[in-house]
Amino acid sequence: MINIKITARHLKITDEIKHHLQSKLESLKHYSDRIKHIEVILDHNKNQFVVETIVSVIRGKRMTSKISDYNYIAAINNTTDKIEKQLIKFKEKAKQPHKAARPFQEDNGPE
Repeated sequence: MINIKITARHLKITDEIKHHLQSKLESLKHYSDRIKHIEVILDHNKNQFVVETIVSVIRGKRMTSKISDYNYIAAINNTTDKIEKQLIKFKEKAKQPHKAARPFQEDNGPE
């Protein structure tokens, strides 16, 4: 189970928002089993909803996404899509073997 912390600023979280957000965040575990903690900050500025998501994975790596939109569902979907892309990239990098150091070769120029 992923540890999820949801914070609301300037708005009240309805059950609909909370349920949608938790289902989207739970789907992130399909992209990485290294997720330790997810923090979501929901804010309402003027007419826009702001969703900021911070995902902490093993080895101290943090991935963040901040999206503003007039619809809270769209903001939640866009921020989780952005985090999904970051997790995929992180997973691909973790799979790559480390490159061995190459010996320095001096280039003497044209001969």
